[in-house]
Amino acid sequence: FRRLGAGDNVVEFFDCGLETVSQLDFAFAMARQRNDKLVIISTLFHFPRVWWLSRNSLIDIEHKVVFGITDIEELLIDVALDLLFPIIDILGCRKMFQNWITKRRQKGLRF
Repeated sequence: FRRLGAGDNVVEFFDCGLETVSQLDFAFAMARQRNDKLVIISTLFHFPRVWWLSRNSLIDIEHKVVFGITDIEELLIDVALDLLFPIIDILGCRKMFQNWITKRRQKGLRF
């Protein structure tokens, strides 16, 4: 995290939500409550979706993209959702998709 410009005392980890939308909603609420800037760290293939989901947020956001080795299944899911999520949103199906994914993740399924 130091290479990303974060000192030891400014990094917090929260285990909240089973999918990206819930996790970002939680982070937005925390930053808004604290009147803080939110730094979102994403992998290269997760970044487009994170950017899409945070583009209209009213809080100050900085995106940091990191490179790392992920498994092929996560990579494929990220690429697919990078393309599909704007369509899901345009169709007004974000909440329905979020509920569907949450139920699957509660069962231990990835997608």
